[in-house]
Amino acid sequence: MKCFIIFVSLLFSKELVHGQIFESIKLTNGQALSYLIEAKDISADEPSNLVVALHWGWERSQPVSNAHVLDFHEKFTQNAVKLKNSYLVSFKCPYSRWDSDFSVKAIDELLKKLLEIYKIDETSMALLGYSAGGIGCWYYLQRSPNNIFKLVIPIAARPPNDTFNLESKRIVVMNGSSDEYVDIKDVRQFYSVLKDVNTNADLTIVPGAGHMDFAAYSPRVSNILSSLEYKYQ
Repeated sequence: MKCFIIFVSLLFSKELVHGQIFESIKLTNGQALSYLIEAKDISADEPSNLVVALHWGWERSQPVSNAHVLDFHEKFTQNAVKLKNSYLVSFKCPYSRWDSDFSVKAIDELLKKLLEIYKIDETSMALLGYSAGGIGCWYYLQRSPNNIFKLVIPIAARPPNDTFNLESKRIVVMNGSSDEYVDIKDVRQFYSVLKDVNTNADLTIVPGAGHMDFAAYSPRVSNILSSLEYKYQ
């Protein structure tokens, strides 16, 4: 069921207590970045969890629309994040690809703004990436000097070429055994190398799942999030 959309008046606090809304911030390069934020069972008395989800983002003839973001949010993010007292964020790739330094800066700038606006527990933040967004997760992990996410989950994503800067992060690699675009053998091979340098890394293989099987991945992500030391579950 679609959530009610709340439009927040400038006369009141920017604290979003329930529902979802499209917002926009102006990046330092002058470009506007649109994102969808949903508040889930927010407690006014306690800091909240934050889960940021990336998806569409590769060279394409038409730009990603808000409708793309909403579709991904409803089909994946809402079902994958069942944590109470949480902010869920899905947003458009600000450039043509997630695996670019421009996109890394955009993620960091959005994260900084969210921490300014909302009462978020910085020890309870996760970054999810699906397909091209998963590639963006890897790129962000390896390139951002400001990464403070406590958990990163690249899903149905081509692995990076090396393990540079991945030695100590909490990472859960997730892929379907029947992914049409990402060879599961390549994922397993990369994970075996990653595990040698990072004991905090894990691998979840979803039996029979294809590349766009949102319904197969969502409960796995939900279980991973709920099993971690997030507060206010």
